[in-house]
Amino acid sequence: FPVTIGLRVTLSENVTQATCRDLLVNGMSKLEQAGYDIVAHIHDEVLAEANEGFGNLEEFEHLLADLPDWAKGFPLKAEGWVDYRYHK
Repeated sequence: FPVTIGLRVTLSENVTQATCRDLLVNGMSKLEQAGYDIVAHIHDEVLAEANEGFGNLEEFEHLLADLPDWAKGFPLKAEGWVDYRYHK
């Protein structure tokens, strides 16, 4: 039984992670289309560089969390910050 339970957990975890990855890539694509220069992504974070005066945090968060049609209703929210250096 432990193998079956482990297999079920692994399969459900893989499906969950794959779905979240698809949502992240969707948001990154929208950011790039809007002109944001993505320089890195770490797990569930997206880092972009922008010139002074280009875009704003609210637009960035909206684009990153904008869902594709197949995921409408999925509870997703983006929260970000603006700084000159990366930090946790």
